[in-house]
Order: sequence, then structure tokens, then C-alpha cells
Amino acid sequence: MRTTEYILTQDLCNRYRVETSFISLLIEKELIEVHYVEEQYYLHVDHLGDFERLLRLKTELGVNVDGIEVIQHLLSKIEKLQQANRQLKNRLQLFE
Repeated sequence: MRTTEYILTQDLCNRYRVETSFISLLIEKELIEVHYVEEQYYLHVDHLGDFERLLRLKTELGVNVDGIEVIQHLLSKIEKLQQANRQLKNRLQLFE
């Protein structure tokens, strides 16, 4: 594992001034994808934006982790519906 591609979750706690329990709950609910190496959790830099979005839900809107889980589930459903809608539009264009 190249360390430049991953951020230690403890460093995220320090950088964003967030409790380790918040990150632990996100991991437990599978809301963020982390890698476990040598008894440490690491977040891939590609997922940093996802973490920041979840953190904003908590800090700016006061949403708890269970609420964040519901929001993520609904956003995922919306994304799938939008994708299906695009596919149907593309299929309809073939018949025009």
C-alpha cells in the first residue's frame, strides 16, 4: 500500500476535528470504505470527498449517523433511477 494514496483515519480526526467514534460508526455502517492495515484504518484519497460530504451532513445539518445512512440509501436509489431513466431515453432515441 502506497501511503500517498491513503490517509490514516486518525489523521482525519485531527485534521477535521472530529471524534474517532464518528468515523468508527461510518465504518460500522459501511458508509465509507476503508482499508485495515497493521491495526490501523486508512481511507483512500479518492473517497475523501465522500467523507467530507458525510461530515458536512453531521456538522452543518446536525444529522446523526443513522440519518446519514438513510440519506445515503435514498441518494443511491435516486442515482440508480436517474441512470435507468437515461438508458430508457437513449433507447427511445433509437426509434426516432
